[in-house]
Amino acid sequence: MPEQSRALRQVKDERGQRIGIDDILECLTPEVFDEIEAKLRRMREAFHCELIVSDFEGFKDVIFEYHNLYHKTFYNADLKSLPDQAFARNEAYEFALRNMTKYNPSLQRRHARDLHEQERNAITGRNGGMISVIDEFTDALVQLHITTRIELVFFDLIPPSDYDTRFRLADELLQKYGTILFRDKELVHHAIIAMNLQEFVTSFVMTLRDLRRSWQH
Repeated sequence: MPEQSRALRQVKDERGQRIGIDDILECLTPEVFDEIEAKLRRMREAFHCELIVSDFEGFKDVIFEYHNLYHKTFYNADLKSLPDQAFARNEAYEFALRNMTKYNPSLQRRHARDLHEQERNAITGRNGGMISVIDEFTDALVQLHITTRIELVFFDLIPPSDYDTRFRLADELLQKYGTILFRDKELVHHAIIAMNLQEFVTSFVMTLRDLRRSWQH
């Protein structure tokens, strides 16, 4: 992340305060996302786990091992060196819970989220067992890091209260890429885009990434 921050500051220094929509998009190219994903995929390939775990505690053990490898890979931190290992194991499970599941208002426990299906598959070996759970965890980490990258770009290049820049960037986005962003849809007013600029840019760059991946295949 420090290297990314320096690169973003360089963009801002070179352009001054006149940041254009293409400056934002240059920081969020498919190549940037591919680099993020490649590091996580290499980490996944280095991790070995069995198809089946014995019980819920075994499930949590594997989640903790993978979470620890993730922290070693990205933050050079060994969670096994923490004095309170029970807390570290629980935090690893909660981290997986937050990132691997979606909010479900029908659930009354655990903040309307659970990993029950993943736990059952890991114990029974169905649907790829524990191996598929780790693959799903990796997919969630890829999405987390891409989302964090987008948030970092916006935080570094566009002050939250700079609505003039947001309106100008929204107008540029609409004029240059409106037909791609709103394929088969009616174009919206740039003021709506300005108030939700990060969401629209996220949708646009992810669409470009998906298109690039489809071309490659």
